[in-house]
Amino acid sequence: MNARFLFAAIAAVLLMTSPVLAAVRISSDPTQNMTCSGGVCAATNQAAVLNTTDLANMLATGDVKVVTGGGATIIGVTSPLTWTSANRLTLVAACRIHIRAQIMVAGGGGLTLGHLPALTKQSCLDDASGQLARRFDNHVQIFPAGRVAFSAAGGSLIINGKPYILVRSIADLKKAIKTTPTGRFALADNYDAASNGVYGFPPIRVFTGTLEGMGNTISNLSVNSDRQFVGFIGESRSEIRDIRLENANVVGSLEDAQIGTLVGALESGIIYNCSATGIANGTSNGETREYTGGLVGYARSYSRIIRSRANVSVSGITAGGLIGVIDDAAGMSQSFATGPVSGSAYAGGLVGANGNFVTTTDSYALGTVSSNLNAGGLAGEEAYKTETSYAAGLVQTPGNAGGVFGYVLGTSAGHNYWDMDTSGTNQGCGELNFADCNNIVGLTDAQLKSGLPAGFDPDVWTQDPSINNGYPYLIANPPP
Repeated sequence: MNARFLFAAIAAVLLMTSPVLAAVRISSDPTQNMTCSGGVCAATNQAAVLNTTDLANMLATGDVKVVTGGGATIIGVTSPLTWTSANRLTLVAACRIHIRAQIMVAGGGGLTLGHLPALTKQSCLDDASGQLARRFDNHVQIFPAGRVAFSAAGGSLIINGKPYILVRSIADLKKAIKTTPTGRFALADNYDAASNGVYGFPPIRVFTGTLEGMGNTISNLSVNSDRQFVGFIGESRSEIRDIRLENANVVGSLEDAQIGTLVGALESGIIYNCSATGIANGTSNGETREYTGGLVGYARSYSRIIRSRANVSVSGITAGGLIGVIDDAAGMSQSFATGPVSGSAYAGGLVGANGNFVTTTDSYALGTVSSNLNAGGLAGEEAYKTETSYAAGLVQTPGNAGGVFGYVLGTSAGHNYWDMDTSGTNQGCGELNFADCNNIVGLTDAQLKSGLPAGFDPDVWTQDPSINNGYPYLIANPPP
């Protein structure tokens, strides 16, 4: 069975049976433990089901509101749902809404997603637990097989009481941003950017609003620029969620460029549940201030990257599978990268360089890493704090090689691991500069695949021989 569908099947069972994940499932199974009257459907048991056909039939004649109750705290959409009327579906959960399958608003209707304000985020523990992740949780989580699309003109989206402007193309987004620079925008559907050709500058140069991708994909984006900030968005100072880039090709040629498929430079911003595949390439051959990442080139000033991922071929001077450089009290949690990375100065499977006061938790890298100077399976350079993370990619360099870190300036790391068989190295850290390599442990490939390593939280991590090639993966950010 395909791993993606196997995970969806397992997730559906968990939603139905786990006492922690007491939920209303919107699925193809028969409706049970639900009462529907006057356009409102409420759960009467912590394991409730609302059949998608029943729901679509109700939406054909009027607005429908689905709410948790009877001990259920989560609404999980686990089977595709489509309706063709102009009516509105409202989902209100005590804790969270999990979108694990496609929701298609096909007739110009509306969708409202919300939660009960009386409950705090801390009281709503689920399979996505984790302090940093909860802090930036908007109570709606879109999984790899899920998305929300508006296939007809019009349509309306409201999340947690806030309306979003729906856009259907990059040109639509640029126009909307020009009119409302700090507005809330959402992708209405997938968009193929192939016909746009090659952008000579970032399509969105500076972004200060909120962008909600709703699990939709922008494919075949191509940017080749000599600007300082290079990516789909050159510089972001705000919030980007649930957007996927597929087959992106982003190239920067300026000597001090910051290059990422999604964002060149993230300044005091948030990236949550975003992903990319393709190529990110820095071509300046200049100084180490050229930063290239599979998703973000440079993240700083308390920026946060959460539950995001990249399978991007990355090359440059300082290069990372997900982020080129992360610095200045920024943080990353529950994220991973799987693409190959090549950096002439610093290269890391996840991050090219971790800078001052940066905290990385519950993350991993699987890609091959190569560098002329410093190469680490997780990070080319480490300067502060990484915890409960691992790397399993081949590390190649004539310089400082480490299964986890290449060059270490200082670390208070804990419970970090590397695969001694696949990495090709028996040392966790390369060169140590007034630092140590304590609490960094090498495991054989068999050991890493045989159970969660010590310190890994089973509410955050899990393992299955048929998923992620048997390596530990993140429950709230599973491999696609």
